[in-house]
Amino acid sequence: MSETPQQNSHDGAFKAIFLQFSLWKDLQQTNSLNDFLDAWLTLQSCQICNISHSIAIINEGPDERESIISYWPDETTTAVPALQTACEIAVTERRIVIVDGKRSVDQDNRQANIFHVSVPFYQQNESVGAVAIELVNVNESNINLAIRHLQWGVKWIDVFLRGSNKFKSIANEQLSIVLQLLTCALDNTRLQAATTQITTELSNALGCERVSLGFNKGNKIEIIAISNTAQINKKSNVVAQIKSAMEEAVDQSSTLIYPAAENEQDFKTVYVHSKLAEEFKSALCTVPLVHNGCIVGALFLQRPEDLIFDSETVELTEIIATLIGPILDLKRKDEEWLLVKLFNSVKSGVFKLLGKGYVTQKLITILILLVIGFFSFAESLYRVSADAKLEGLIHRVVVAPFDGYINESFVRSGDRVKTEQVLAKLDDRDLIIERLNWQGKRNQYSEQYRDALAELNPAEVKVLKTKLGQTKAELKLLDEMLKRTSIAAPFDGFVVSGDLTQLMGAPIAKGDVLFEIAPLDAYRIILEVDERDIGEISIGQKGELLLTGKSDVTLPFQVKKLTPVAEQKEGRNYFRVEALLENTPPVLRPGMKGVGKIEIEDRKIFWIWTHHFLNWVRLWLWSWWP
Repeated sequence: MSETPQQNSHDGAFKAIFLQFSLWKDLQQTNSLNDFLDAWLTLQSCQICNISHSIAIINEGPDERESIISYWPDETTTAVPALQTACEIAVTERRIVIVDGKRSVDQDNRQANIFHVSVPFYQQNESVGAVAIELVNVNESNINLAIRHLQWGVKWIDVFLRGSNKFKSIANEQLSIVLQLLTCALDNTRLQAATTQITTELSNALGCERVSLGFNKGNKIEIIAISNTAQINKKSNVVAQIKSAMEEAVDQSSTLIYPAAENEQDFKTVYVHSKLAEEFKSALCTVPLVHNGCIVGALFLQRPEDLIFDSETVELTEIIATLIGPILDLKRKDEEWLLVKLFNSVKSGVFKLLGKGYVTQKLITILILLVIGFFSFAESLYRVSADAKLEGLIHRVVVAPFDGYINESFVRSGDRVKTEQVLAKLDDRDLIIERLNWQGKRNQYSEQYRDALAELNPAEVKVLKTKLGQTKAELKLLDEMLKRTSIAAPFDGFVVSGDLTQLMGAPIAKGDVLFEIAPLDAYRIILEVDERDIGEISIGQKGELLLTGKSDVTLPFQVKKLTPVAEQKEGRNYFRVEALLENTPPVLRPGMKGVGKIEIEDRKIFWIWTHHFLNWVRLWLWSWWP
């Protein structure tokens, strides 16, 4: 069974997720700073949208030559010096650096908006390095998401650099939770089973009373899984309140925590969370799920009020949401109805056409629209095509004049003959013998007739006179039949059918067809017009004929006759239409085949190409319509 393009895209997405899975294992198992930094930078770069290059630098000593540098995807790019400069600024000034500019991105020197974003690494309140990324054609929201993602990831560098067993054990425990949840997301083929298991496992791992997971559905959130719950009552008051909290976090595109540490959420609105926390007597945390730079859902966590969400737990939850969000979103899209998938594909295509970028898709769409517009309004001569066959205008049949045997044959199919040319001869021996017999009877009756006259016997004279007349008639008939033993051509033409060379001495009966002859310069065209097009044909219309044996010359013709009775051939109905050629080249032969096109009138090119299909659709719909 062949795979669909959508299945191929999903397979590619799952392969990328498995790659991240292996990189996370490297982070857990490696003891080398170089290997850790390479795996960490690759993970960060694969999870940030619109990223083209990235670099991470950790200074192990005062000399720059002692620095450890990691590149993604490689170091052979003109962006490396600019990224290194951004890292130096971030380390020196100990702050996040954003540098914007423009750069050529292809051979045509087309310019793209480039942003260099750098976040420093800290160790014991000292900046020991930085990570810098290059973003292409992004907006402010994309830059904020990228910075937040880097800030999450920088904590892993801090844990590795500390090198204490305490932090290593914490990191191992957190990695174990991440790997366990990734396994749950990948092992379950159905979305409902995966989300239910993930929420339950996350609830147990983080000591939560309830974990809920929901996805965007239009402008609302639809909750599809709650930890330790098999069925969800979507009309319940609790579910409605959780949806409101999720929507509050999604609207702000940010993680919301209540209660939170001081100055943790200076610019975030947590009105719904605060009301819900007072009602539930719990600590709450909502983390958006992101896929391809877009928020697709949210993860809601509820803890006892004395167990607030600290920064490490929030960071772990955000990492988990970043990893499982794309997996679950792919599963959700894979289980959608076909019409929903079609609508989403159209919506995505419209976004590409109306949004920024995607110049190639826009140019192709404009070209397609121009072509469709041209063929929808442009007109051309509409012609009905039909299989055609060339026949002689007069088709003369030469038959056997009487019962006999074939003695000689001089022509066969395809030979050119002239008027009165002998085509074949019949055996005349029996006729000659019979003529001699009747001639002897005539001589006998003549002598008897003279004797009766001499004897003055009127009655005998009358009888013998009658017999003499009979013999003369028989002799005359035999003479005529002897003449007709030579079968001659009635006019100049071609022998269309008839080959007696293999039938020498064979008996024939009176009326058997021996030859068919067509004239040299008088032809008619027989067109087999499909029943779908016969309504367009009328007498007097002109057209052109192209013969298979003479494909370099078109022959004009005019329709002369329509046969009102349909005939069936090769599973279709057609009508026989006769036409006459306006001129007759000498190369024509009866029986030649080709294609004829009857000229109708000027019509829209789009209609000419699609009218048969549209007629078929109308007929099909009518046959099924009640």
